[in-house]
Amino acid sequence: ERELMDTDHALIGGYLAQWWNLPDNIVEAVQYHYEPASANAEPELAHVVHLADVLAHRLILGSSGPGNIPALAPGVAKALSFGSGDVAKLEVELKEMNISLG
Repeated sequence: ERELMDTDHALIGGYLAQWWNLPDNIVEAVQYHYEPASANAEPELAHVVHLADVLAHRLILGSSGPGNIPALAPGVAKALSFGSGDVAKLEVELKEMNISLG
């Protein structure tokens, strides 16, 4: 996206959220879902959206394109008060629930 259009879907999504007059914390969560530590209004929400995005990619939920699994941003566990291994446990629990969107 950045190579072809000099932007990405996170920035475009943030712009649309702002255009739709969504609250600042939602705009930031959308805009910074790849860089949640950059959010100011409510960084915890940006971290939650980031974690959901990463897990959706890992569990192949939705249609995010082939093989584009983003790395979990540093500091997510701390920002969300997760203990050691809680993200991995959450992923396993979601897999066991056999979540399917389609």
